Amino acid sequence: MMRGVQLAKVAAQAEKLRLQRLARRQAFRAVFAVAASVFGLGALAWAHLIAWFPLRHAIGPIWASVVMTGFDLILALVLLLMAVHSEPDSIEQEAMMVRADALARMREDVIIWPLIGRVARLLPRKYVYGVTLAALTARYLGSRTR
Repeated sequence: MMRGVQLAKVAAQAEKLRLQRLARRQAFRAVFAVAASVFGLGALAWAHLIAWFPLRHAIGPIWASVVMTGFDLILALVLLLMAVHSEPDSIEQEAMMVRADALARMREDVIIWPLIGRVARLLPRKYVYGVTLAALTARYLGSRTR
């Protein structure tokens, strides 16, 4: 049972590390998005002026505004798709694997050993030692392969 508590601590620490890394990644994304927005809006304003003046003379002010709006919508869609794309880094992935492994081992310890004890009480005494030995062997060999 003590091993189960240690595995729960390992799982909690791995989850804490994963969440810290996730928060760090999201904070960086937010800062970069705000900075990009500020510079992007300034550049977009100038680009609109530079493009709108020649278009105004070529196709008229209304159609020049329609063309500029269409361009803005396409650019906004491309930038939105780029902002949505984000993957966990290697540390975050490893923390998720450690958490999953620790939780699996904890479930094993917390669920299987009390169950083996109850089954052993139901069996005749001559079979208890064989079942206990089989469970210990499986447990020992199972932990050696991980």
